[in-house]
Amino acid sequence: MFEHSKLFPQQRQRLQQLVERGVLPALEAWARSMTAPIWWKGQAGLAPYQGGTVCFVHTGIRVLGVTAEHVHRKAVEHSAQEWCQVGAHTFDPVKRCIDADPTLDICTYDFTEVSTNAAGADIHYAQKWPPSVADGDPALACGWPWELSETSGAHATHSFLHFLCRIQQSSPSQLGIATFTSTSVPWGSIPLPQGTNLGGMSGGPVFRIVEAPLSQLHLVGIIHQYQPNLELILARPLSLINADGTIIR
Repeated sequence: MFEHSKLFPQQRQRLQQLVERGVLPALEAWARSMTAPIWWKGQAGLAPYQGGTVCFVHTGIRVLGVTAEHVHRKAVEHSAQEWCQVGAHTFDPVKRCIDADPTLDICTYDFTEVSTNAAGADIHYAQKWPPSVADGDPALACGWPWELSETSGAHATHSFLHFLCRIQQSSPSQLGIATFTSTSVPWGSIPLPQGTNLGGMSGGPVFRIVEAPLSQLHLVGIIHQYQPNLELILARPLSLINADGTIIR
């Protein structure tokens, strides 16, 4: 059980310092640049487009696109019927898949600098592999919620969302990140609509914020679930992925 109420005032004070220092807009822009929506045409009766999030990391050996396995599964299903894209780049999730595990809910894709650039994204270069994370670390949890996207004809405008938060719990197989969605530090100039469905953040990154000597972002986890009743994001740590993109079972 996560005791939000006991931890929130202290956490908010620490996080608010990042806001007051004026570094949050730069961190948000940096986080956004290293991710892209993965999206496809929906089935009849559903929204015109649906999708999730992919983030990009160089492990020291190769460039990976990483997302949740359930996002990959849907992408495979719909790409066989219509099409699938990562950002503005046509994408074949079957051919690009390195490894996928439905139990851990992780999927890795083969990307290059060229294909990442075609998707309209930058690559996060990990300082070491796997990256480390600990309870209490300040973090950004990010993604592209589908409910905030707008569609017109064959075009879709995606909206990036981030939560400034702290790692509540870290283990070898799970990260717990309390978003405090209803009372969180504002994510942008437009307030998050009450009851917004955060579907689409699956596959999104959790970046650990390194506060000194300069504010930096280290990719440490991949979002796979949101529990709205607890305002809690669950993510898989990147320590579950080998540097070559294979998943550690």
